[in-house]
Amino acid sequence: MTRPQAPGESRAEVVSAMEHVLGAVSGKTIDEKDLRKLNNDIEKDPQAKSAVQTISNAVSGQGPAVRYCPVDGERYSPKFTECPVHHVSLKILTQ
Repeated sequence: MTRPQAPGESRAEVVSAMEHVLGAVSGKTIDEKDLRKLNNDIEKDPQAKSAVQTISNAVSGQGPAVRYCPVDGERYSPKFTECPVHHVSLKILTQ
C-alpha cells in the first residue's frame, strides 16, 4: 500500500519517500522491515488507510480537498458540503 504511485515515479522512489517521512515523524530510522509492517497495519485499518490516501492526495494536489466549518474550524471529509453541527456551508481548506 505505502502510498499511491504518481505517474513516472518508481516503486523505489515511493519507498524512499515513505522511509524519509516516517523517519521524520517517528524520530527513528525506518528500514524496509518497519515499512512492510506499517504497510500491513495500514491495510488492516480502514481509518488509517483513508488517512494515508487523504494525506497523499492533499500533498500531491490530487483528489478532492478537505473541507472545514467556518464557525469552529472543524475539518470534514470532502464528501460533506454542510457542517452537520452548525448547518452552514463548509469551506475548502487551502494551503
